[in-house]
Amino acid sequence: MDATAEDYAWVRNETLRLTDAYCLTLTRGLSPDEVLTRWTARPHSVRRGYEELIEPAYEVAGRDLSDVLVGVTPVKDGDGGDWALAVEINGYLGSSTAVALSRGTRVVSHFRNVNAVGRFHLAEDGVEKAVFDPLFPAMRFGAMSAAVRREMRAAGFDLGKGDDRDLSVTLPAAFALAERLTGVRLTLGLLTNAEYLCGVARLP
Repeated sequence: MDATAEDYAWVRNETLRLTDAYCLTLTRGLSPDEVLTRWTARPHSVRRGYEELIEPAYEVAGRDLSDVLVGVTPVKDGDGGDWALAVEINGYLGSSTAVALSRGTRVVSHFRNVNAVGRFHLAEDGVEKAVFDPLFPAMRFGAMSAAVRREMRAAGFDLGKGDDRDLSVTLPAAFALAERLTGVRLTLGLLTNAEYLCGVARLP
């Protein structure tokens, strides 16, 4: 896929509550139920639209900060392949467990907290292929970090190391890179209208 940051300019909309603090995780070939099972999540509910995840997410965290609500929905890549999209409001489970979740498959996960600090992970079959903080994309680690660098640049990341680098592209470029590595295009319509199977998992 040839996604760029421009394709995801909509994620910078100040009224979009999702991207204030989020974690999105794409897992190839697993169903929502299988993803939640790998996280040993307790069944919670079925919700439609990411906005319906916000209130219960904070309720779950309010009861126990070690718990996180995760909503998972099936999605397709550009070739019709099956993926599962996990959405967390103010969570980081997918990011912190990407390597374990990737056993036998591929996982792409990116998260951002309220301070704009985040992580982007690419993992395959239990191996960390690439990981970096989108605020500092020049600092990459992992077995495929050099190959991923080309996709990062094409997605729109400013890979410079100086103080004059463009940070405004950080958020949409992370979404674009996730598409380039999975073939799954996320849209506001998809996130707003999808039906999410929800579970409560323990943070590591």
